[in-house]
Amino acid sequence: MDEDTIANAEAWSARNGSRLLERLGTGIHGIVFAVESNAEIGPAALKVHYSRKPYLRERRVYERLQDLEVSDILGFVIDCNCASPGDSPYVYTITLRREDSLFFGGEWTAGRSVDRDTGTCSCRLYSNGERLAFMGVWKQDGNTEHWCGELTPVDKFEDE
Repeated sequence: MDEDTIANAEAWSARNGSRLLERLGTGIHGIVFAVESNAEIGPAALKVHYSRKPYLRERRVYERLQDLEVSDILGFVIDCNCASPGDSPYVYTITLRREDSLFFGGEWTAGRSVDRDTGTCSCRLYSNGERLAFMGVWKQDGNTEHWCGELTPVDKFEDE
């Protein structure tokens, strides 16, 4: 699956005057790459989806944001379950607040109710005029970890 996805990303980049740099992250819906572009847009990232359905759902969110003329984000909360299938939930909650025009800082908590862990995190917001993504760091157990993602606001998920 990754080989086809990477080949599609390289072909798209070539057609659009850009070049894939490093892989920034991989998730259940696709791969995020840093991109070098001929356009003067500054740092950019490209997310390539493995399949059409998650892509269409995410595109609808960006269309809603555009229709509502959302152009500024003051802060956001990210929840993700990092447990293996069949295990009890192991949820990371990241709460970020705007520190200046492109930078956010905040805290994270993780784990199950009995063994919660906490720390600090920060990220930079990137936009290509149509999509919003973030890349940042968090501190955990004395280590600095790197993370990235796309902002996708939803009223509720399909399975709720």
